[in-house]
Order: sequence, then C-alpha cells, then structure tokens
Amino acid sequence: MDKTKIEKLHGLSELQYKVTQEDATEMAFQNEFWDHKEEGIYVDVVSGEPLFSSNHKYDSGSGWPSFYRPLVNDNIVEKEDTSHNMRRVEVRSKSGNSHLGHLFPDGPRPTGLRYCINSASLRFVPVDKLEEEGLGEFKKDFGLSPAKYLESLFSSTFGFDYRGDKIDLKSFGHWGRSIHNYTWASAYFKSEKNQPYSHSIQVYVLVDHTGLKFGFGYGDRVKN
Repeated sequence: MDKTKIEKLHGLSELQYKVTQEDATEMAFQNEFWDHKEEGIYVDVVSGEPLFSSNHKYDSGSGWPSFYRPLVNDNIVEKEDTSHNMRRVEVRSKSGNSHLGHLFPDGPRPTGLRYCINSASLRFVPVDKLEEEGLGEFKKDFGLSPAKYLESLFSSTFGFDYRGDKIDLKSFGHWGRSIHNYTWASAYFKSEKNQPYSHSIQVYVLVDHTGLKFGFGYGDRVKN
C-alpha cells in the first residue's frame, strides 16, 4: 500500500474506515447524504476519484444515497457478493478500492439501476468548489438547473427581467421549489410600469431521468 493512501486511511473516521476497508454498511436514514440535495459531485473519501453526481441522485426511499448511474463509469468496479446468504452486486471504486455499496436492478429510467451507496464512502464537492479541487471538467454539467432555467425563461421569452418592475415578486412564494422532479413558479405580470397586474402566468420545468423538459402558459386575465 502506498504512503499517500496510508495517510488518507489514518484520516478516516472509524465508520469511514469500517465501510470502505472492511465492507461494513452504515445505518439507513442515519447517514450524511441520504437526503442531501445540494448540487455537486460525490468523490471517493479515500482516493478522491469522482464517482457520482447530484444530477443522477434520487430518493429511493431506502435511507441511503441512491443514484441511477455513475458519473464516471470507469471509476466503478462491480463484483459478485454472496455474503449474508444473498447474491448481490458489490460496488467498489477502481483507484481507491473502497467498498461503496451495492447495485440493484430496481432503479428509475433510463437505466433501471439503483446504486445504493454508503455516505461514509463519499465526500461531497459542491459546484463552486469543483475547479478548486481539480474537478472543473464537471462544472458544465450544472449549467442548466431547473431553478436557473426558470429564472432565465422570463427574460428570454417575455423580454424583461423577472426581477424587474413588471413582475410581482410576492407571487414567488414557492420560487424554485422542487416537488420530486417538478420545479415550478407562478407570477402575475403587467405590460407597463406602475399599471395594475393584468395577466397571470404559470411556468414550470419538468425534469425527468432523460433530461430537461420545460413549458409555459398564460393564465386568465387578472380582474382589476
């Protein structure tokens, strides 16, 4: 074992060591990333190799971080696991050889796969830290989040800034809220500054597992 890896192993918590080096499993719903929603990527806690992205993370109800695909396929190694009188597919990192979790064939489209991963085997790198950690190549994957698309849709489609005088900001009580894979906003707008709000609009962004889909539609005219 090389010196660098030995030093990194010494820096692990007891749980991180047991999971990555002794193939242990952490408690469901009592781990760091099972309900983590921030945008970024997840790297091996030992080697730092990129493994999974928040873009592919979903709520499987299992209590562990779940992804329907790896970020970098070549960094994932699959092995047959017959422990505990079960036949499963173990997932390990290629460079770090860390035990990550298991792979199940019950995930969402388009892969139908569920990478059920221990939080203790992961370290999270937020989008604004990717370049700093030498992972800038992945930053482009986060340029079109649903909330940001909604933000730009008003100016690109209607010709004015949604933050401007023509949009009733109070109508954004649920601005950018995500309900499962559905992000939406609704607002009133007016054609001229200092005029009563004359129209309502509903905008939505629907994200499925194959990419980004969006739509918008005018509501009924507002009664003054």
